[in-house]
Amino acid sequence: MDDVIECLEKNISMVTARTTITKLYSPQRQKELYGISEYALSSIAVLWTMFCGVMICKLFHVICVVLLDMEVEDERD
Repeated sequence: MDDVIECLEKNISMVTARTTITKLYSPQRQKELYGISEYALSSIAVLWTMFCGVMICKLFHVICVVLLDMEVEDERD
């Protein structure tokens, strides 16, 4: 019987943890914390992802230009 009670207590604590996490990260909770809507937060996330993608592409471009410049200098010598 003690095993059953212990198992039930674990399940209750897991359900409580799950609902706590859901409440913490729900769109309504984010709206309360940050004072902006979930649509604004998702738009910011999309814009940030696009910005990071552009920066990675620019970094790759600069690396390619530097490597090509080094190759040209080696060929001149």
